[in-house]
Amino acid sequence: MTNSPFALGNEKSAAWLYAGLAFCMLIDLGHHVDLTELEHWQPFGYSSSTTHYPGSPAYSNSTFAGLCRISLIMSEILNSIYMERSSDQTPRELSTMLEVLQLRLDNWRRELPSHLQLDPGRQSQGWSIPRPTAMFDVLIILLHRPFVADGHLYSTSRSISVDSFMKCASAASTICSLVRAYHQAFSTRRAPYLISYATYVAATIHSRISARRGNNSSAHANLATCLDVFEQN
Repeated sequence: MTNSPFALGNEKSAAWLYAGLAFCMLIDLGHHVDLTELEHWQPFGYSSSTTHYPGSPAYSNSTFAGLCRISLIMSEILNSIYMERSSDQTPRELSTMLEVLQLRLDNWRRELPSHLQLDPGRQSQGWSIPRPTAMFDVLIILLHRPFVADGHLYSTSRSISVDSFMKCASAASTICSLVRAYHQAFSTRRAPYLISYATYVAATIHSRISARRGNNSSAHANLATCLDVFEQN
């Protein structure tokens, strides 16, 4: 009924009236709720049963929405930080760009639903692998790594370089914590691509830190975790 008045071209008010009635009826009946967001989540690439995973809803809709929003930020980072002439910008322009992109990442993280802001150290409460969170830590490293010493944008102040390095180190450690939790629950043997890529990005930071601090450092242990994931995956 809605499509017919629209096709006539001069009955748009009636068309919107019919559409509004239909939408209200659908909502009253609960048909706007996608129950597959509530399905039990399991890794797609690994089907073996495990006793370390207590179970969690898939949260398909909110996870997909979160990934869509952070993908827009990823596009900005790639176009701003990794474009061909990014190094031609002044230190002030680079600093401003870094602050703006970091703010957008922070806002995304703050607006993420609470059920997706999961702590891998609290597995007893159940969690599905937090893909949006893993993507967040990857983008933190991709955003700040060019500003550390020897980075292709290392023309800014030392304070910015130190802050960027600390953010990279923190994000890399978080990724390793997520990877360990994923491995304990499901095994990383057939982990999805994002887990492998996040591990690779974290390894670029841990290898740098462990080279300075030696074999007894936590960075060296994290690097060993990354290498083990690569071998299994």
